[in-house]
Amino acid sequence: MIIRLLPILFVLLLFNCHCVFSQQEVDRMFSVDLKEPAYKSYESPVIILDEAHNNGSKLHTSFGPTSKILVKDGYTVKSNVEPFSFNTLKNADILVIIDALAAENIGNWKLPTPSAFSESEIKSIHNWVKKGGSLLLIADHMPFAGASKKLAQAFGVEFFNGFAIDTVGWDLTKFNRDENSLKFHPVIEGKNKEEQVNEISTYFGQCFTISNHNLKPIMQFEDENIVMYQPKVAWQFDHNTDHFSSKGYFQGIAGAYGNGRLAVLGDSSIIQAHLIGKNQRPVGINSVETKDNLQFMLNLFHWLSGLY
Repeated sequence: MIIRLLPILFVLLLFNCHCVFSQQEVDRMFSVDLKEPAYKSYESPVIILDEAHNNGSKLHTSFGPTSKILVKDGYTVKSNVEPFSFNTLKNADILVIIDALAAENIGNWKLPTPSAFSESEIKSIHNWVKKGGSLLLIADHMPFAGASKKLAQAFGVEFFNGFAIDTVGWDLTKFNRDENSLKFHPVIEGKNKEEQVNEISTYFGQCFTISNHNLKPIMQFEDENIVMYQPKVAWQFDHNTDHFSSKGYFQGIAGAYGNGRLAVLGDSSIIQAHLIGKNQRPVGINSVETKDNLQFMLNLFHWLSGLY
């Protein structure tokens, strides 16, 4: 009897997770004061946010609170609504792509999930990074991982188009030093002890592998109970859904790529400010449970802009 009930309980728990996730909104009131900006106005690095590919995060929506903090830190933040080419990238120091989506999957989160980027766009982005640009590529759970899969492959990163879920706590996934799920990396160490990151959290997302040895781990799953589910339709799970343990796989990496830099995250909440569920629980850089998410975000952009 218990064995027969497990699939039903499993589906109910994931349905509850889906309901909570669908109730998320931007924490527009979140703001912080920085001791001093990383850059003066005359040396401001230019961050370009992709808005040309049906992105889940835009400058005036989910990325808004993050953008305001980055501006305080001395960055210039702009959006791009054109297909990627030499001309759209030539004035950018950092390119941020979050949750791109192919037109076929708008309101249709099921397989297949074709690439959100054309072959010429992927080539343009790849060449731009090799020549010295810095790319932050973020793709959440299905279908976003599938939409950015070909772009990630161009850099030696293999996305899994599904959901990385904590099957014990059914909650945030935490990465920390004690469990060695946070790895030694400039993004984690910062430039001094005050900037060190000790614990961060993500909210679902996906996992991936890397074949380029210049790309170094930041966040690695060390718990076999973080399971990667790969449904045919987003949020529709049962006991036949393909799945595997995420232990040993990554949710964050960063490293040199040619003359440029590349960072990849399998979750977008960690660098944004969200409120989840009926109780408006802060999840992301506004989290009161894992307070290092904000420092992680700042460190990440400091690394991308070459401060260390």
